[in-house]
Amino acid sequence: MPRLDLHVSTIIAKKFNYINIPMGYDDSFYNLDPTQSIKKVDQPILERVKHKIGQYKFTVAYAGTIGKANRVEDLLLAVQYLPPDTGIFIIGKGPLKDELVESYAENVNIHFFEPVSKESLPRVLSNFDILVNMWDDKNIYRFGVSPNKWIDYMLSSRPILVSFNGYQSIINDSGCGWFIKAKDPKLLASKIEEIRLEYTPEELSDIGKLGFDYVIKELNYKSLTKKISENLDSLQKR
Repeated sequence: MPRLDLHVSTIIAKKFNYINIPMGYDDSFYNLDPTQSIKKVDQPILERVKHKIGQYKFTVAYAGTIGKANRVEDLLLAVQYLPPDTGIFIIGKGPLKDELVESYAENVNIHFFEPVSKESLPRVLSNFDILVNMWDDKNIYRFGVSPNKWIDYMLSSRPILVSFNGYQSIINDSGCGWFIKAKDPKLLASKIEEIRLEYTPEELSDIGKLGFDYVIKELNYKSLTKKISENLDSLQKR
């Protein structure tokens, strides 16, 4: 939580030192080299994704758990406000997946896929125009969040649209996407359409690249470890 200090200050009366270390990136974990094949188990999913993408002028993807807190249905409800040349792709599993697959089975613009290994996920996500991440509206989010999903998304070099009412960080720090109000499918659709109309594919790629560069430079474990070390050193010198 980037602003956990605001909460701590309501509990601890005396002055305290605080440093935020967000979710980090392990450069030995992901397969980001486009000249290398992704994991064999993920290859069929990637091929199916690429086949479906060809049917649309604009594609939107969500990857991750499909549960109540993930607000995936906000995206599915937004489809009714989007033009038919926009495809919605859901990659993952979770307690609500079967229910949503059944409920939206007749909507030909919505496509569900099996989960992809974390190692291959950025390579798969790099095929879409934008990525989305929906959140519930919880009071604790006012202190911010640092989800590993954003690392996966940013490493795909694609722009990110987040529906979130809490303290904003990482996405806006890097300039790789947008925040909008949570729990509003119509607003979500409106923003998706706005992005589709106002940005060229090249401009979207440039925005997405900002996220990739930010993760590589600012969120790798070496940089985060250095930040901790420098702050501890400064405390010892006081």
